[in-house]
Amino acid sequence: MVNCKSNPVVYLAIFSNHYKEYLVSLINKNKIDPIEIMDMDALKILIERDEKQMPPLNKNETEAAYRKRIEKVCLLFAIQ
Repeated sequence: MVNCKSNPVVYLAIFSNHYKEYLVSLINKNKIDPIEIMDMDALKILIERDEKQMPPLNKNETEAAYRKRIEKVCLLFAIQ
């Protein structure tokens, strides 16, 4: 058994990484697509994290069509 109180900073980092791995495994196991539940702000952060710019809303483009286009852009970045 690990005594987490002996060096909490080190163990926090270790357990945090394992917890993230566990969450990813649950997402993959249940075939959940996180993009579907992200709001537009989260999608923008995802795009900007790859040092890309958020595509502008096209003239006469609906919000739903724009979101679908943004989702496709995010998926393209994930594949690269």
